[in-house]
Amino acid sequence: LASFYEQAGRTDEAHKVLLKALHTTPGSRRLPIALGRICEANQQWSQASVYYAMVVNHLPENHVWRKQRARCLYYSGNFTAAFEEFSTCQKNDPESLSLAEMIAFGDAALQIGNLEKAQSVFDDISVKYQRQLLHVEILRGLCAINRGQSTSAKSIIATARKKWPTDETLLEVAALIPAEQPTAR
Repeated sequence: LASFYEQAGRTDEAHKVLLKALHTTPGSRRLPIALGRICEANQQWSQASVYYAMVVNHLPENHVWRKQRARCLYYSGNFTAAFEEFSTCQKNDPESLSLAEMIAFGDAALQIGNLEKAQSVFDDISVKYQRQLLHVEILRGLCAINRGQSTSAKSIIATARKKWPTDETLLEVAALIPAEQPTAR
């Protein structure tokens, strides 16, 4: 019945049917997944993360659902919890995160002020994708600036400007790099 409702675009009814089923079979692993997917389809990220947490609690080693939960936490704006979940995934299976998940992981680190981890994640992406992603290079430059690493920021932005010489955002980031202070002799 829930599947019929979902296929008919009646996700609220599908959600009610699945929720009722979850209350009658609380140990189910499939029902929280179905509920999480419906919540995601409706962009109810916080609620979806709750359902995926149920799955993660039953299957803590299954990083597919931990990543799904991390994404939902990220989209809901809960950057601290998203960062923790992405960290667990990366620690237990370093190759498991997709490009989009790595960018979300780096951004979550940036959002919570963990500039060192953000820089590390964006640097890893940059190396893996051979510095071909403009937005990642911009984020790398911003991380370096915010960490007080002007020399590194200059290098990152200069390299990116060779590929994208007319990009206005790169020019704006370049303008944020503090001028070097002359050294006293």
